[in-house]
Amino acid sequence: MSSNQTKNKFDERYDIRLARLDEIDELMTFIDTWWRKGHIMARDRAMFEYEYVVDGRVNMMIAKERATNKIVGFNGFLMASKNKDKLDLWGSMRKVVPGSMGLLGLEIVKRKERLLNARSYLSMGINEDTTVPINKYMRHYDDVGKLTHFYCLSDRSDYRIAKVAHYESFEGERDYRVQLTPIKNLDDLRRVYDFSCSEDAIPYKDEWYINRRFLEHPIFEYQVFGLSEDDGKAQALLVCREQPYGGATALRIVDYIGKPHLFGGLSGFLSDALKKYEYVDLYCRNFDEASVRRAGLIELSDDDINIIPNYFQPYVAKNVDIWCATPKGKAVFFKADGDQDRPN
Repeated sequence: MSSNQTKNKFDERYDIRLARLDEIDELMTFIDTWWRKGHIMARDRAMFEYEYVVDGRVNMMIAKERATNKIVGFNGFLMASKNKDKLDLWGSMRKVVPGSMGLLGLEIVKRKERLLNARSYLSMGINEDTTVPINKYMRHYDDVGKLTHFYCLSDRSDYRIAKVAHYESFEGERDYRVQLTPIKNLDDLRRVYDFSCSEDAIPYKDEWYINRRFLEHPIFEYQVFGLSEDDGKAQALLVCREQPYGGATALRIVDYIGKPHLFGGLSGFLSDALKKYEYVDLYCRNFDEASVRRAGLIELSDDDINIIPNYFQPYVAKNVDIWCATPKGKAVFFKADGDQDRPN
């Protein structure tokens, strides 16, 4: 707590602050006990540090009970960039031990926001029944809702991942095509992509984020492409990940950065992908949905009886809504934002 902040009733009982490096093992034990037994953040320290340790700082606020010196609450956060003027943060794992002082969870969040002074605080993967009402009515977010789920199916008789009750043929527009350039490393990224095309985006994702989050991920292998209309630098980035299950593979579009209209030129890419993959899907919110449909993806509506699963560790054959919230009304969300596309 800074010297100009007044202590309150929480400070008498708790020490609320950023966790230290020497408290990671204790945090992992807390996650295993109170969040989920066997969760990857409770059993894989290397993955924990990849996700939450940046330049020696543990990106988790904790509350330690002064009487016992034990962690009783925490709230992780993830950075979209290292740009202090455009710092946008996603909230992540959050838990308070039952029996703690009322509203301790919200107090931890408030302390986090005061300490970090980010441009925006984005919530991703929030609970529809509990956290969504809080974000709507107590936190005064401008935009609370769920991501739209889009997909397109390959034409086959046997679907092993999706559950297909009705098939709709792929109908992407063919009159507009973009060029795709594979990006394998940071040097490729710097050479291929024009970062000025996404400098006004919320969240702002810089080269540090793209490199760390996708190109150097320790477990998942992402496919990153630069999108361009001519031979100049790419004006958008497309990020995909293969999802195998049951002897088949789907392709998941998990992020898109840059000029939205270029997405509409992906019909050729998607048509080729459907020769290899069972389906292609995309979760997004506040994105250019006209361009998504132009590319050939269709919306998985609430009453659609087809099942395009989201959970694979373990696999769950059901449609899943992903809810998000932001105080910045036009922040754009994709599947890989926050902690929604990570191993479990």
